[in-house]
Amino acid sequence: MEIYQNRSSPTDSAEEPQKYTLTSLPGRFSGMQLVSLMYTGFKQIDPSLDSGIDLSREYEHALNLSKTQ
Repeated sequence: MEIYQNRSSPTDSAEEPQKYTLTSLPGRFSGMQLVSLMYTGFKQIDPSLDSGIDLSREYEHALNLSKTQ
């Protein structure tokens, strides 16, 4: 919810500067990092939910990486 409230237009490229902050997490984040966090959170809550952005390939890749560690 905080990510949604903090947005102005977090859909810039992956090269954008880290200009967003959250009170719930330390550090600064790019818009794409925030969208990725939201996508991951939605998938953990309800895998069938359509979040409106397709990061399924990247999400599956990250899951496979975490299984190998």
